[in-house]
Amino acid sequence: MLKNSQVLRTEDIRILPDSTILFTNNISLHIQLAQVKQISYKNHWQGIIPGFVMGMTIGASIGDTGLVFNFKEGGNHPLKDYATDSALGAFTGIVAGVVVGFIVGWNNIYQFNP
Repeated sequence: MLKNSQVLRTEDIRILPDSTILFTNNISLHIQLAQVKQISYKNHWQGIIPGFVMGMTIGASIGDTGLVFNFKEGGNHPLKDYATDSALGAFTGIVAGVVVGFIVGWNNIYQFNP
């Protein structure tokens, strides 16, 4: 995003030694760094870490309620072993959280002084 609120979308950005930025998309465009307000990009791999933590926490909390599917009794009956419930909930939450975290990703935003 430039300081004049113009948004440039590109796949390849290089900062050159003379304080200009080279945008390469369909055409090459040189812009002075002083004209840039912020640069942002999404990294899907960085979204896995918060997804892992949130999924484990939420899954373990839901598992603590005891309302997980019990295969031995054939239904949703509260198990007597809350540690097992928490572990199953945490594992399920981790798997779901990692998948959702990868899909959502993590936005990296670099803001420059005005």
